[in-house]
Amino acid sequence: MPSQENSQHRDGSRVRRALEVIGSLVALLDEGHIARQIDEPVDRALEGFPFPEDLAYSHSTFHKVIADFVRYLWEKGLPCARKLSESQARDEAVAILEQAYGGEGFTGYDEAVVLAADASLPGLQAAVGKIAELVKARLRQMYGRWVLVRHLLPIDWSVRCAMAAILMERCRDWLPPALRQMSPAQLADDVLLLLQIDMTSSQQLVQPRPLHFD
Repeated sequence: MPSQENSQHRDGSRVRRALEVIGSLVALLDEGHIARQIDEPVDRALEGFPFPEDLAYSHSTFHKVIADFVRYLWEKGLPCARKLSESQARDEAVAILEQAYGGEGFTGYDEAVVLAADASLPGLQAAVGKIAELVKARLRQMYGRWVLVRHLLPIDWSVRCAMAAILMERCRDWLPPALRQMSPAQLADDVLLLLQIDMTSSQQLVQPRPLHFD
């Protein structure tokens, strides 16, 4: 019957589109790709930062070093280079550290100050390294949101249902029991979660580091 043929054609088109989108997302979320785009530029900036030698700790020295590193990083290690004034860089460095949790009620800033003040450790280098790790985590979060907004949310809901069905079948053995009992329609808004489970279980990610989309 023509209506049945039309329905089958629509279903086939949705599946083909779903496979295309999944392929695009796999490429975008590949760990090697993310590392090249985010981690490696930040790591190169950290290695290339002209760190002052034999620098005695003081609070003003600590602020100057972390500000100098953020200025250097913003110019050398980020996708969109920016020039910051010394005060802007200092405020940005403090804000980055403040947002991190240092444990036992301390902020990341408190932890960095303690590290930097410890004469038995390369404390200022450790504080700068902490900033680099926090910036990479922030960039990964921003990248995850960009992938979600740019490449998944505009996709028709019926195609996302087809994507969920494909991914549920691929990684069924690795899904938590609660997800395994759900329908593709119920998981259409969680396609990226399914995709990360599939990529990890298929060993397409090397040393997977989860992206956050909230």
